[in-house]
Amino acid sequence: MIIAVLGIYLIISTISDLRYRTISLKLSAFAIVLMCIVKFLIYDTLADFDIILALIPGAFIIFVGYISKEAIGYGDGLVFLVCGVALNLKDTILLLFLAFLLSAIWSIFLILIKRDKKATIPFVPFISCAYVILLINTQL
Repeated sequence: MIIAVLGIYLIISTISDLRYRTISLKLSAFAIVLMCIVKFLIYDTLADFDIILALIPGAFIIFVGYISKEAIGYGDGLVFLVCGVALNLKDTILLLFLAFLLSAIWSIFLILIKRDKKATIPFVPFISCAYVILLINTQL
């Protein structure tokens, strides 16, 4: 159930990031609350310390966004906060690594075809692709 909620959230957030370059705070808050309810009712792990630890990557991205004047957006950190509620710390860090790797590959491709080097690219689609890779390769 958590996997489906996160998947739907990532699909909606990807579309929003591609079209409008924004991430909905209301949708993110709703996803977090829904996943907490599901974890409490089905898995009985809401008080698990692992949830708090899994929020660290999202908080770190928000911090990096703040100190870099949003070179990476706050919305990207928000998406990782949602992912942290759904996944454990190890899987959240792996998701972050894969998303950065995929975006780096795409950026290199854009540079090779001589696209504007200062152009920005939405990051959430790479998070979604990384999530699919995690689903295929691990037992989430």
